Amino acid sequence: DLLAPGLLEVTDSGLFGPLVTEAFTACAAGIRYEANEQHLRWTAFLDQFLQRLTQDVTGPWFDQPSLRLPVTGIEAQSGETHNGRRRILRVSMSGGGAVAYTPRPPGGELLFLASDDSVFAFLNSLPPVTGPVDLPGLRCTTGSGPDRLEYTWQEWLEPPPAQSGLIRSAPGRRLVGTKLGRRQAERYWHRAGSLAAAAFRFGIADLGEGNVLSGTRPG
Repeated sequence: DLLAPGLLEVTDSGLFGPLVTEAFTACAAGIRYEANEQHLRWTAFLDQFLQRLTQDVTGPWFDQPSLRLPVTGIEAQSGETHNGRRRILRVSMSGGGAVAYTPRPPGGELLFLASDDSVFAFLNSLPPVTGPVDLPGLRCTTGSGPDRLEYTWQEWLEPPPAQSGLIRSAPGRRLVGTKLGRRQAERYWHRAGSLAAAAFRFGIADLGEGNVLSGTRPG
């Protein structure tokens, strides 16, 4: 009842693709690659994920129609391989929703972004002084077992719809990028300014390209 049939087949490129790609890349480059060692690490990582999913999926955080069982897809993400070579997993549920499994201790997400009882949630609730503050939020939680503080579950935010268009042109050259309507642009830059101010005040210094992502959620 936990997983859809055939979900853990080795032919599933979404799950095993990063491991296979890594091995083929090393072979093509003539670099020594410990295939057996990496295979054991990968299967141990998946075993731990399935154990945590089994113990947590019956809890209140997953109690929404969009997150009902069985799991219909598991995709390993390309980033965050520096955490013991373990990867973030995108877990798709039969109700149409998806969550992110992050195999590292919870940090900034819970402290600053959690929808309830976080720094940003508190700031958003204060009366506006120079205008409304709309800092980002993220529905997330720790696990429920003895190792609950070693990983997190987070809502998966889908990339926003593509809004690409021509920004500037010259003879033989065209600059294409994201284009927003007036109201969308005002809201986007106001929120970006609020986030920049909060990051400066709290000393958050790792807001690089891979750490600040835009996404959408129902509503």
